[in-house]
Amino acid sequence: MARHAQTGVGAFEALVAIVLFLAIAGWQYSRDAGVKELALGPLKVVYADAKPISTNLSLDGAWTYYAQSNVSGLSCQRNILLSLDRDVVSGLMHTCDGSDISIKGRFSENILTFSRNADTQVVQKFVLRPKTDNVLVGNFWNEGPIKDEGSIELKR
Repeated sequence: MARHAQTGVGAFEALVAIVLFLAIAGWQYSRDAGVKELALGPLKVVYADAKPISTNLSLDGAWTYYAQSNVSGLSCQRNILLSLDRDVVSGLMHTCDGSDISIKGRFSENILTFSRNADTQVVQKFVLRPKTDNVLVGNFWNEGPIKDEGSIELKR
């Protein structure tokens, strides 16, 4: 097996080191959404695979969302109203606690990102991508002292 001239590390050892690094760093993957998350200590990077989708997708209008928390195990189904102006998304989300909260975000390269203020100290963030013209799938997480994260699906 070929070894790197200076370090003496072979291809197999390098592969094992990468796999261990990703496992230790907390690699998470959502197969439906193509959303990936890499967390290393306080640093969290969330991104999604950009895959071509149908050009018939229109974000404007009413959607039904289904959210499932990986922390509490609770789920809810509510409505969200979205409006798209170029790549800027705004709207109103009927939340699981029954309140109506404004959201803001972007839709760029087939990735919908938006956030809402869950309370004065917590911002809830969302990353979704189209699965079909009428379904978007992804993940959410909280930034702030109240921790939560899980999956979300928007449907028409």
